[in-house]
Amino acid sequence: MRPTRLHALLLSVVFALPAAPAGAQVVISQVYGGGGNTGAPFKSDFIELFNAGRSPVNLSGWSVQYASSTGTTWQVTALTGTVPAGGYFLVKQADGAGTQPPLPTPDATGTLSLSGTNGKVALASSATALSGACPTAVDLVGYGSANCPVAPSAPTGVLSNTTAALRKGGGCTQTGNPSADFTVGAPAPRNSATAANPCSGGSTPTNPTGTGAASPALLSAGETTLLTVVVVRGTNPASTSIVVQADLSALGGSATQAFNDTGTGGDLTAADGTYSYAATVALGTTPGAKLLPVSIADAQSRSGSASIGLSVVARVGIHDIQGSGRQSPLVGADVVTEGIVTAIKTNAFFLQTAPGETDGNPATSQGILVFTGAAPPAAAAVGNRVTVGGRVTEFTSSSNPNQLSLTEITSPSVVLVSSGNALPAPVVLSYLDANPVAVDNLEPYEGMRVAFGNLVTTGPDEGSINEANATSTANGNFWGVLENAGRPFRETGIGELDVTPIPVGVNPPRFDT
Repeated sequence: MRPTRLHALLLSVVFALPAAPAGAQVVISQVYGGGGNTGAPFKSDFIELFNAGRSPVNLSGWSVQYASSTGTTWQVTALTGTVPAGGYFLVKQADGAGTQPPLPTPDATGTLSLSGTNGKVALASSATALSGACPTAVDLVGYGSANCPVAPSAPTGVLSNTTAALRKGGGCTQTGNPSADFTVGAPAPRNSATAANPCSGGSTPTNPTGTGAASPALLSAGETTLLTVVVVRGTNPASTSIVVQADLSALGGSATQAFNDTGTGGDLTAADGTYSYAATVALGTTPGAKLLPVSIADAQSRSGSASIGLSVVARVGIHDIQGSGRQSPLVGADVVTEGIVTAIKTNAFFLQTAPGETDGNPATSQGILVFTGAAPPAAAAVGNRVTVGGRVTEFTSSSNPNQLSLTEITSPSVVLVSSGNALPAPVVLSYLDANPVAVDNLEPYEGMRVAFGNLVTTGPDEGSINEANATSTANGNFWGVLENAGRPFRETGIGELDVTPIPVGVNPPRFDT
């Protein structure tokens, strides 16, 4: 979940051991660092181990460790417990900021924040931190632009928020070369409860597996979400006639709901290995996190399992999120709301209550900023009515901590309802709204469309002067004041929002900031 780092370093490696000793009994079988990021299927990073041998291994005193792609300092998660023969051991790591589903029950838990793209993960037989770029370890896997292992071996491909490095053969493939041993694909975390996968020259049959997801994963009763399971067929022989079923009783649906891969019923592409079902959350469904169990079976009498995580929350109006005070009464809550897109930014868009659907309370704003962190999705076009699910936060710029905070919805999912809607009429502000006595007098209009009546210019365009070239450039910003509004000139004082200790009995002037 650590941001991607681009390195421009000339590396000179004196010596390095192979990444994974071929034939090791316990190896790293999966690495994922995109947990909780945008588009991620899970909330947490994880490291998965696999026991390729025929006897269980006690991991007490062992550890998994992480270093950046060119780092020499290793962070440690100590391990306890046993990994069964032919079995898996799931080590949960740091959570991301998103609201994605949790991992399957982990066998161990740490706090390592793995890079989602490039890094190094090691399995060590002690809990002492390793050192150096390419240290001796039971197993060491570099991914992306990692500087270990070195030729003739190489790291795996670059990972992402939606992909992990998965050891081939269900964990059985071991040549000591991550680029050959691993494939980059959808993360599919397995724990000690997962069916064993005995290794015997690659001829042992493997069970079908799957990774579930919901889009959107945050919705309210009465709404529809597309549930998907990406299936990896069993091998030796390959699975045929795959059947995928999910228990949707937590959403008010069938306990044996069949999914399909036919390009119909919500499925996007036929025969691509993604099985889908468009599920509507029944009215009256109790809000909360839901984990839907999935069963996978093939004609070879083999079976596998997966799960789909999502959250059902009560739908609220934008005015309910904004409240009548300076900050939202729902800060930290996951919400679903609906409105019309009124403006687009490079990393956000504004949403406002549709005409005729306001609460009639002049103290509550009908607009809100939806922070996407990147270019807003196509559904968020001006004039579109959309449903938005996400977390309510209050944002204050680090460069100006004494300003009033801005209410936002973050990590949003956006679903188009309709297009071509008329925008809410702007609220026309007068000098009475620009009351300099109250610092929060414009709070009821936060995020809304507004217009000014008669504006009197009080200063010229801002800009810059290039003395060398004798040119000046305006930036289009100018100063103005609403007609009839007072314009007092004051000395510097204590801003109303400044946190300043004032002795008892002393009452210095406080200004409007």
